[in-house]
Amino acid sequence: MAEDIYFEGPKGARKRYRYMGTESHGETVLALTSAERAFLGGYDYRAFYNVSVLTLETLVIKVVATKDSIVRLLGLEVLTNALTLELVSGGTEGGSFSTPVLTYASNQTSVCPVRPSGVTMSTGGTHTGGTVIESLSGAVTNQSNQAIVEDEQPLGFSAGTFYLRFVNSGNQTATATFRARWEEL
Repeated sequence: MAEDIYFEGPKGARKRYRYMGTESHGETVLALTSAERAFLGGYDYRAFYNVSVLTLETLVIKVVATKDSIVRLLGLEVLTNALTLELVSGGTEGGSFSTPVLTYASNQTSVCPVRPSGVTMSTGGTHTGGTVIESLSGAVTNQSNQAIVEDEQPLGFSAGTFYLRFVNSGNQTATATFRARWEEL
């Protein structure tokens, strides 16, 4: 028997769902999670960047967010040597961040709305000081090693400027693939 069920969402918004279950199979999903809504609504984005950092050097990616965002994935797959990734706010930047790091919509299906990302990333400059918000380290022995922040413990940020510092404290060039995925509010 079909019946209407009401779900009250944020700010008192109500949405009506049609219950189509049966007594033998009564499970019905009434609402999507925040991550599912962002993905289906076109507010979920991703980026990846292959980094190569010389011995005792640091590569910096500047992240400018014009909207609040929730970081659902921050990953570093170290391919050679050892590398530390620091997510930093504040501090002093130098040089020119003129090389863009491309960002992509996570959902590129034909039914998903196309929405430009409110986050831009670029590299080429330097950065010192600031407050380290998160730090990931990876090292290679005989295989690649992945350090990661995952969806189970997302990181929420207000709009602002942040820096990703890739620090090589080893004795040879470090290479890695950086990955990020975020939801914009």
